[in-house]
Amino acid sequence: MKSLLITGDFPPRSGGMANYYFGIVSKLPPEQVVVLTLRRQGWAEFDRNLAFRVYRTHFRAKRVGGIFRVLLWFLYSIVIVPKERVKVVQCGNMPMAGYVSYALAVVLRRPYLIYFHGMDLMRMVYKGSRDKVKERVFQSIIRRADGFIANSHYTKTLIQRRLGVSPKKITVVHPGVDTEVFRPQAELAQDWPNRYRELHKRFHLNGKPILLSVGRLTRRKGIDKVIEALSRIKQLFPELLYVAVGQGDQTYLKKLAAQNGVEENLRFTGYVDLADLIGLYNLCDLFVMIPREERNGMDVEGFGTVYLEAAACCKPCVAGRSGGVSEAVIHGETGLVVDPLDVESIAVRIIGLLSDPERMRRFGESGMRRVREQFTWEAAGREVAALLEQISKDRKIT
Repeated sequence: MKSLLITGDFPPRSGGMANYYFGIVSKLPPEQVVVLTLRRQGWAEFDRNLAFRVYRTHFRAKRVGGIFRVLLWFLYSIVIVPKERVKVVQCGNMPMAGYVSYALAVVLRRPYLIYFHGMDLMRMVYKGSRDKVKERVFQSIIRRADGFIANSHYTKTLIQRRLGVSPKKITVVHPGVDTEVFRPQAELAQDWPNRYRELHKRFHLNGKPILLSVGRLTRRKGIDKVIEALSRIKQLFPELLYVAVGQGDQTYLKKLAAQNGVEENLRFTGYVDLADLIGLYNLCDLFVMIPREERNGMDVEGFGTVYLEAAACCKPCVAGRSGGVSEAVIHGETGLVVDPLDVESIAVRIIGLLSDPERMRRFGESGMRRVREQFTWEAAGREVAALLEQISKDRKIT
């Protein structure tokens, strides 16, 4: 039974959603899945060694938007579905891929399921609230869907409350981590000492204690609150460095650091490749990411894969109590979960952990065990494969 995933978020694009879809489809039997996505820089090299087939539109992502993208995806899909003998469609982006999935259901009678990650759902609801025509279209797409996949129990609750979907139609599939890639320092390859020295030199780390964040430099990620907390933390740990990995506008954050007298304690790396990311996870003493809800809940962290990546490298975490984050970090077991708006509390929690290496070690080891036992892409792939098979059987697609 073959399925078609339609999404604009797929490698080589970076980000949690792109990694999520790739992690899942890469664990499905390669003869049972095809992907329709967009061309992005580096796509040909990325696709070359994949075991499954990826179709990409002949226009790059920045040139394909709005109704033109929907039409293009539909024209591709109307050919791909019969050619590849696709039985079920996976809708990876609402509303764009939702329009296409609905059209395929009408024209070719193919069932579809919809993925939601939290923020995408809230933005769709917001768009519908401002345009009644769009709202009715969204409702039609939701009603016709044969199933839903949520990246967390938090997102599942949003689907139930905001869209009126029965919980029986929603399956929670948490993101996974490749634990053969994200590993603690003791399990890394022999060239680790060389990379260690190179990272220290490139980012001027100088062997100092390190807090690490990984994510886009947006307000929702809470990097500003950590910077504000640094002025308090610095009093007890003057050599401490805060390393922020990710792309985005640094201007506001640098200004905030200067206002708080911590500009010398802050490092921005911009984009880093996978090997450097693993190195930085292992170099840090504590992983800190304090996301919060922004824009009346439209910007929200549906889960937080970066916490799992840090935990897989045996690092304790401090997280913000927001969205589905508490499913990624278990308070008092794999790290601490704090009020994302309380700078004093953030500072106190970080100081408390840095002052207690034994507790940090316990949190790190507990987090690593949890990731290896509960958050693998193999498990996620099996859950999705079972759901696709069930939808195909229920709809008697032959």
